[in-house]
Amino acid sequence: MTTRKSDMKLERLAAAWLDVHFWKPVFGEKFKRWDDRSHQLNGVDLELKGNNGPVYFDEKLKVKRCLNDIQQNVGFEMSLILHGQLREGWFGGDWAMTDWYATIGLSATVQDHTQLNDVSQVTGADVLWTNKKALKEWIEARG
Repeated sequence: MTTRKSDMKLERLAAAWLDVHFWKPVFGEKFKRWDDRSHQLNGVDLELKGNNGPVYFDEKLKVKRCLNDIQQNVGFEMSLILHGQLREGWFGGDWAMTDWYATIGLSATVQDHTQLNDVSQVTGADVLWTNKKALKEWIEARG
């Protein structure tokens, strides 16, 4: 079972690995990682400077007991209960700035996520790109 604290640790390791092995080599200086509270609450982990303005990415790390499993799943926050009130989540709400989700599954030299303590243990990542608008339209079309 995962906890918020261990999930956040794994997210930081994944971000560090992806910045070095994917974002920087592919996009150079066109990307910026955001870790401040304001951007995080608006569903933004990364900003890519595109030709038509910024594109915002929300990284979703697929965390579960075992790593190295590309069949893991990830949840999109349609809604949530916060302080006893039902509110729209990052996916369900139009207030979030997210344009794309990067759903990430890590490969590592260890099997159990509790043993993953350093970015040097990460050996690779599978990333599934999902356009938020297109996914919402697909879901709405199916009722």
